[in-house]
Amino acid sequence: MKYLKRIFESKGIDEDELTDFCEMNLAYLLDNGDFSIDIEYFDDLIGQYLIVIRLVKMVELSPGERMTTMYQWQEVKDYIVPFIVQLNKNYKLNTTWNDTKGSITIRQQQEWRNFSYEKFMSVVDKWYEDDDEIKYIEIILDNEILKKI
Repeated sequence: MKYLKRIFESKGIDEDELTDFCEMNLAYLLDNGDFSIDIEYFDDLIGQYLIVIRLVKMVELSPGERMTTMYQWQEVKDYIVPFIVQLNKNYKLNTTWNDTKGSITIRQQQEWRNFSYEKFMSVVDKWYEDDDEIKYIEIILDNEILKKI
């Protein structure tokens, strides 16, 4: 009985562990202070428990006031691709969140593209030039929380 109790008490992905994982794997980008990782935990309207990881670049407008800004693909490509590979090895990327079955989104000023992990790995270097401007990169994970019956 104690084993069943442990299974049903599962809270899914440990938030501190995921934060540490992201900070460790993107340390070079995060250490310069311009880039940051936002991690959001939520459940959607169809009962999925999701985690959204978003890489953004911040600019300081005045002391204590910051806002997101665009960044170039060349600033992040050497770090984000290996990060997504490691993320895919250690966590479950979501495959049902949107109609295009993409768990990775690259948002530019006027458009965005959704990628499955496989598609991202095969086409990202072909679709983006070094000077392409990115608003954010978003990765959606499944949070494997057991639903209460």
